[in-house]
Amino acid sequence: MAAGCGELFFRNVRGEMYAVTVGGGPQFEHNAPALLFARPEMSVQQYYRSYDVSPDGKRFIMLMSGGVASRSLNVIFNWGQGRKGKGTPK
Repeated sequence: MAAGCGELFFRNVRGEMYAVTVGGGPQFEHNAPALLFARPEMSVQQYYRSYDVSPDGKRFIMLMSGGVASRSLNVIFNWGQGRKGKGTPK
């Protein structure tokens, strides 16, 4: 759930991303799930969430599966340095 946006995000095993609007009252209230997009090639993990939501609830960062033949991992250090002048992360 993105902080303060009133939406809960979740994925199913087919890689479909959904959003549900939730209420902030004393009882749990929600609307029907709305399909945002389907990306089956994006990694779906059983034991951890393979995505995150920006604080404003408008963008996602997701892991992409490298497949069984993948033997490398690319790590980007100091990626925040490239953001200078593009707004302050919260």
